Amino acid sequence: MGNATVRTPDEKERLKKVGFQKGRKKTGGTVAIPPDVKEALKARTIDAVETLYDVMLNSSNDNARVKAAAYFLDPFVSKAPTTVDVNHKHSIADMLAEINQMRLKDDSRKTIDITPIASHEEADALPQLRVVSQKAAKNV
Repeated sequence: MGNATVRTPDEKERLKKVGFQKGRKKTGGTVAIPPDVKEALKARTIDAVETLYDVMLNSSNDNARVKAAAYFLDPFVSKAPTTVDVNHKHSIADMLAEINQMRLKDDSRKTIDITPIASHEEADALPQLRVVSQKAAKNV
């Protein structure tokens, strides 16, 4: 039989509370705007539009006039499409080969030449363990 877990209704309710919750940034929920705030903002929308319009026409600050005009135009003027062209011309095999070449050029790395030795008598006949550089290993 598998590892089936029997959960009580209280445990299921607790797990629901621990999971995704509306209005929590950590889990992806956004905090809802209270209804009274929404109503207050809706009531002042016309005033905000008139103020922006006044700034656009009458402000002595050119930057403010441009920004106000942009607020009016942005929803209606389409943006230029952006294209991204990604062409990978590297293969993993080429990258691994390059890494190996870089490692071979590094003289500070050492190669340990080990030969298993069965007994003391055979040890005299076999070469001893030695540490050689990569360059020396190529020449051997």
